[in-house]
Amino acid sequence: MRFCAYASSKGAVITLTKCLAVELASSNIRVNCINPVGTDTPLLRQSTDEAGLKAMINTIPLGRLA
Repeated sequence: MRFCAYASSKGAVITLTKCLAVELASSNIRVNCINPVGTDTPLLRQSTDEAGLKAMINTIPLGRLA
């Protein structure tokens, strides 16, 4: 259960953004959020093998980690 808090917090940010966008649209306020792709950190390197890193990078349009 190493990634439960991380994954649920990412989902919460996306859901909060969508809810705020709907609630504030009538006030002509736009709500956005930025969801960065995988970031090259020691945690990522520790938890992912080379094949996993390559698979992740293949899903990123720029072809690189942040």
